[in-house]
Amino acid sequence: MCKSSFFILLLLALFSCQKAQLDSVPRHMRGQGRFSRYASEGSPERKDSSTAPVPTKPDVYVTAFRFSPDTQLVLFKNGAELLHLSALGKADPERHRIIGGELWCDYTDGSSTFVYCNGEERFRFAGEELLRGFYKSGNDVHTLGQRQGKEGLCYRVNGMEKFSSATGTIFGSIYDQGWPGGAFCADETGIYYSYGVPKKRDNRFIWEHRIMKESQLFKLLPAENELSIYDIRVLNGSVYRTEQRPELPGSLTLVKDDEIFSLGIATGENVHYCKLVPAGNELLVKGMSTFTAFGNYSFWLRSASESRFSVTSLNPIMDLWNNEGKSAYITLNGNLVNHIFVDGKALDVPSLKYKLSSGRCVDFDKGVFAAALNNPDGEHLLLVDNQLSRLNFDGYFTSLSIE
Repeated sequence: MCKSSFFILLLLALFSCQKAQLDSVPRHMRGQGRFSRYASEGSPERKDSSTAPVPTKPDVYVTAFRFSPDTQLVLFKNGAELLHLSALGKADPERHRIIGGELWCDYTDGSSTFVYCNGEERFRFAGEELLRGFYKSGNDVHTLGQRQGKEGLCYRVNGMEKFSSATGTIFGSIYDQGWPGGAFCADETGIYYSYGVPKKRDNRFIWEHRIMKESQLFKLLPAENELSIYDIRVLNGSVYRTEQRPELPGSLTLVKDDEIFSLGIATGENVHYCKLVPAGNELLVKGMSTFTAFGNYSFWLRSASESRFSVTSLNPIMDLWNNEGKSAYITLNGNLVNHIFVDGKALDVPSLKYKLSSGRCVDFDKGVFAAALNNPDGEHLLLVDNQLSRLNFDGYFTSLSIE
């Protein structure tokens, strides 16, 4: 807006402007815990930097269970309540997820499984399944359900069975970081998942692994003695897996199709966690090690050829996140959050006051780090980069997604 200390100049300026120039939101109004999205709008005649749109941050969605007055499933968007639903049956944090800003949840009454979007039923099917894979493609919803007990698994599209196996254990779940589809991995080549089938040999069971492309068998990994496979994923048509091979004792390996790469685990490391995580056009191995001799903990990211990132702490490290070449990690003291580090810097989060219900309450995507922290007193904390917003309710956060 044109400014002048003289009234007459102000009038002249007002009459000479054909269209008002809207200022962008003042800096002191941004980041006050609301995480609102702002953009400045400029006159089409002017193309200088002052009229360029202000970059907007992605939206941060959070789900929570709220227990008062009755149990509700709540969806928050940028710290504000967007909707709430009655939590059908048992309040199970594994039975809901955020996809494109919508709240998808499922419920079973023991004989049938129901799938809802924002509280409206989309489809149902007979049987009880825990959906370890959930992926939306256009108007189609792909689900991968683990049946209860030893009754195997089922792949469905919009509730219609496309493939099932009477036996088998699914690889992956909704807790797998970096895979929005949970046990599914999807790209332009197709939608994939994998499962293991026990085979009895010499009075013991070993595992055969089957990689599926939708309803068709894509690759079979025969059961082998002494071979331990920790994770299987598909990227651009190549099958990746992390495994311990008998011919390479003490060495964790990354296998891409038929290529085997030793990850160079140091002597004395006890590896407890080794998952495949996407990083652009490649998959990295994320692992946690303990060094018993020193009593410390290490989390690391490794490619087939090199170590990409590692951090060691005297306190247990909950998990490690990687985005756009930057890494974040959280240290714990007991079950309380000790410190949160992003790109090597500690964020301003009160120590030993908050808990994380699971790794689903943390996300690092689109250049933004966010975490939803629970407090037993009901004063919960939503962290977006280094900005804090407090939400008071009787309950706890269950998941977070940056959209």
